Parts: sequence; C-alpha cells; structure tokens
Amino acid sequence: MKTVLRTFAAIVAGLLVLFLLVVAVELFSAVVHPFPADFGGTTEEMCRHVERYPQWVLAAVIPLWAFAAFAGAWAARRIGN
Repeated sequence: MKTVLRTFAAIVAGLLVLFLLVVAVELFSAVVHPFPADFGGTTEEMCRHVERYPQWVLAAVIPLWAFAAFAGAWAARRIGN
C-alpha cells in the first residue's frame, strides 16, 4: 500500500511541477508579446497574433517547455523511486 501511495504522490508532484513551470513560461510569453488592446479572442485574431510572434520568443520558450517536462519527470522519479 505504501508503494501505491508513494507512486500516486510522485505522479501528482510531477504534474504539479510541470503545471507551474508551463504557467511560468506562458506568463513570460505574455509579458514579452502581449495581446493587443482590442483582442477579441476569435480564431482569426489568434492566428494573426501567433503569426506576429518574434522568433526569439519562440526560440526561448521551446527549451523552457523542454525543461519543464524534464523537471516534472525528475520530480516524479525522485519521489517515486
């Protein structure tokens, strides 16, 4: 029973670490390339917004997403053995 609970705790902790880091990356992205003031949330506006992303932002967030996945897996492995 202890092993099952430890495994469950490891999964939850890994997902929590992953979630927090992905939110941090998305907040960084929103700060450096915010939505326009008149943004309505339509599909067309979202496509235009993504088309205007600076390439350096995309080049920065891809390794950050990878780090978030690695950190989540590391935390789960560390707790769950």
